[in-house]
Amino acid sequence: MVDEVHQAKADVLKKLLTGPFANVPIRWGLTGTIPKAEHERLSLEISLGEVTNSLSAHELQDLGVLANCEVNVIQLQDTISYGDYQSELTYLTTNKDRLDYMAELITKLGEGGNTLVLVDRIKAGQGLLERLGEETVFISANNGGIDVGIGVGNTVGHATTPKMLAYILDTHNVYGSVMFTSSMDFADEYGFDHYNGAKDLWNEAVEMRV
Repeated sequence: MVDEVHQAKADVLKKLLTGPFANVPIRWGLTGTIPKAEHERLSLEISLGEVTNSLSAHELQDLGVLANCEVNVIQLQDTISYGDYQSELTYLTTNKDRLDYMAELITKLGEGGNTLVLVDRIKAGQGLLERLGEETVFISANNGGIDVGIGVGNTVGHATTPKMLAYILDTHNVYGSVMFTSSMDFADEYGFDHYNGAKDLWNEAVEMRV
């Protein structure tokens, strides 16, 4: 059984499938990204066989497996002209007003739930982190407990019980909105018995403070 089977076009895996494993009678290949290039698709068929079953993104959305996506584009209007590409790129990734607005928008959206921010330039990401991280409270699942961080990379406490967590939050005067890292959604990968274990711990601590 080969997961992410589109990677089977890589030489190492292809040599295994057509060499030592060539006589394996039953083979399963799973992927969400069947190659569009003809030569890559044929390479997979040689290694594993033809595609026997597939589901489109729309079908998965109808089944409730994939989330329906709604895209809202926010166009920032600038009146500045640029002499070259590098000058424009520098402006887009370092301009204070732009980064301030983006950080404000991210904070506002974060009040309604998890917010994923993607950047294609590290410098832009660092600028946003500086604005979001100074007073932002980050809550993360870690080693069967919850880390409380204030600012980027500044962990102020770790709790494994609701009482301990409530004490940390009270001690550091943590009220209002906080930022959950993605680890809170996959707590079973961070020492909890259940994927929702960290959120259960958080909710119990919050109830104790009411």
